Amino acid sequence: MGNRGKFGSDEFFNKLCAEINSDTRSDAAIYGELVKIIKNDTKYMLSKKLPGEVNEQNRQDALQEICISVLKGLAVFLNKFVDKTPEQRQKWLYRITQRRIADIVAKNYVTEERMDAFGRVENVNVYRTDSLDDENSIEPTSREYSIDKLYFDKYASEWLVKAFSELMKQDIALDRLMSFFYSKIIIPIKVNRYTGTTFSGKVQEAVDLLNGRRMEDIVKAFPEDLHMAYDVVFPAKMFKVLDRKLLEECDAKGMLWKDVTFSLEYNKVLDASNRLMKRFKRILEKQEDSE
Repeated sequence: MGNRGKFGSDEFFNKLCAEINSDTRSDAAIYGELVKIIKNDTKYMLSKKLPGEVNEQNRQDALQEICISVLKGLAVFLNKFVDKTPEQRQKWLYRITQRRIADIVAKNYVTEERMDAFGRVENVNVYRTDSLDDENSIEPTSREYSIDKLYFDKYASEWLVKAFSELMKQDIALDRLMSFFYSKIIIPIKVNRYTGTTFSGKVQEAVDLLNGRRMEDIVKAFPEDLHMAYDVVFPAKMFKVLDRKLLEECDAKGMLWKDVTFSLEYNKVLDASNRLMKRFKRILEKQEDSE
């Protein structure tokens, strides 16, 4: 099969970057094209690993999961793979495909010992509905979304993107900004500590997570952490302001943020998080008043 797919090509990668980072909202068209390319590039692998009519639904489920994984990781992919080869980009897609196929196999098949006509015992992957040990198993429930609507269903709400973008653009020290997002947004949502309109994340968890890490590494990991927390896709251009802060702005000691190691103490993380939460709520209130 090699790495001849279109997904990793320079032509499509550059087009994807240009469309996603464009100020004009042509996102729907490029994401529709992206889904078609993913479907075409993974078709052979899906048919080889999940063959036959019995696996038709499994192939569809795997394709949906592949698309979701690609969309959720797209911002990080576009940032990290800009200088990579088409083969390396294609391998990224194939690694995701292999993992999602493995998930489908684990979900729908069981391994059983079977004896052939000659008395030899071997391990065989048996479809769960055909397994003697799983007679009461049921078919997986159908998806609530289709491939055609995948982008729209998994994309972050425009009001949330607008609010986050507004906060990131403000004159806020990068370590304070990351303190807010991790202690008040990412960690609370991940561990289900969000109730109503109140985020009650534990500041100590943010301190433990961030302290001692290079700001450059934190900023690079931030898009994926935010994607995973909300389980939606945020546009890559939303995070560009953080790259600019990282490379062009300095901390209180005059060091570029890319050369700084996160070292805020508990009280400073707590203070920054609470102050920025108030600022974030004002942004949301302002948006509501303008609508």
